[in-house]
Amino acid sequence: MALLSLVKTGILPEVRGQGSKLSGRAFNTYDNKALGDVAVYGLVQGNSRLLAKSNEQGMFEMSIPVENTAIRVVKSGFREMVVPLNHPSDRSGRFYFPLPLIPLDSQVSDSPYQQTEQKEYVMDASLSGGNSSGVKRRFLLKNAIGGKDVSDATICMVSTKSGKKDCFDVTPGELSPVKFFPETDIVAIHVEARGYQLYKGNLILDEIDGSTKDYEIRLMPELTVFTVTVTPATANYRYELLSEKGGTTRLAFSAPNHYYALVAPGGYELRATREQGSWPVERIVLRNGLTYKPIAVRIPPAALDAAAVPAVQDAADPGLPADLTVYFGQGAHELLPETIAKLDQLSSWLKVHPASALRLKGHTDNVGSIPVNITLSEYRCRRVLQYLVKKGINEKRIKWVGQGGASPARPNDSEDNKKWNRRVEIELIQ
Repeated sequence: MALLSLVKTGILPEVRGQGSKLSGRAFNTYDNKALGDVAVYGLVQGNSRLLAKSNEQGMFEMSIPVENTAIRVVKSGFREMVVPLNHPSDRSGRFYFPLPLIPLDSQVSDSPYQQTEQKEYVMDASLSGGNSSGVKRRFLLKNAIGGKDVSDATICMVSTKSGKKDCFDVTPGELSPVKFFPETDIVAIHVEARGYQLYKGNLILDEIDGSTKDYEIRLMPELTVFTVTVTPATANYRYELLSEKGGTTRLAFSAPNHYYALVAPGGYELRATREQGSWPVERIVLRNGLTYKPIAVRIPPAALDAAAVPAVQDAADPGLPADLTVYFGQGAHELLPETIAKLDQLSSWLKVHPASALRLKGHTDNVGSIPVNITLSEYRCRRVLQYLVKKGINEKRIKWVGQGGASPARPNDSEDNKKWNRRVEIELIQ
């Protein structure tokens, strides 16, 4: 992805060695909010070395030494993740990939949580024992990324009191069986499911009241990311992965030439599509982990037209700002000096990427009435629009909408948080 180098600005540590350039965004899977201070380590024969840390906007950039076999992603309060690396034979170029992180479940009673979060716990003696009613519990398994149901899994539970182990299967098309717990207990839970990381959790049952309850356990999928840099850069083309098992996944657009998708391991056909039709580009076998590669798209002559945009060499590309969000003062719509510098860089980038367009979304904090805030958010969008037009960008390439205070980036519970809500978000669109 053509991002402003965070290494050059001193935000990220420099990593020496030959390899591909990888950049992306770390975010909370549950609310899509950016995560700063996410550490990415390269793994070589059991040893690890820090490659990058994300900034406040979740952005990171790093070089991947060829000897690295995987990356380890660490963030306090989130599940640790290890992603194998499937290096391409051609390691030139830049690639973009997302890092979705899953929050850890805190230790609470009567709800599963990760064993890594276990704190010292002594069960109240007055609560010990049980009654003839016991409690009934059912375990519902969900994909932590997207929330889809997970079936074809095995759940094993071990009682701390009795040491008894009980394993049962969750089969496709059927609900998980209801399990009976006759007395207070702390239960260890392991969940194994094909295509997902092993879940290790605990469950505190400190109240036996005859109740029935469903638990939801979110499983982290074995992350399989496919990210490509395609050449030449051609306007109005989409790229899709057709699975040999059926189904189509459209690659997400991150910047001109750069696309990615989260998919399951297996065989795929990468296809380029547009109104005139579609055609195969390459057959690909994806393994678990991060697969990144440059691909040359050979477009049939009949599909070429004047919309084709020649690829821009890195040397002539000014790069995008690391963060495409601009901020404003309380109740104001004037552009700040740091915003002007960012828009100057963005306008230069747009001039060498004429196929790209923008969508502006204006926001406010919660100070003021709803109509006033909607108007203020629209003014903020128009200020950004007017400045880009002044810099030579065609107004037809820019769409905008003012949303007032309806979509805060952070809770409006302090002035420090409110300043992050007074913003215009700039999105790239094709």
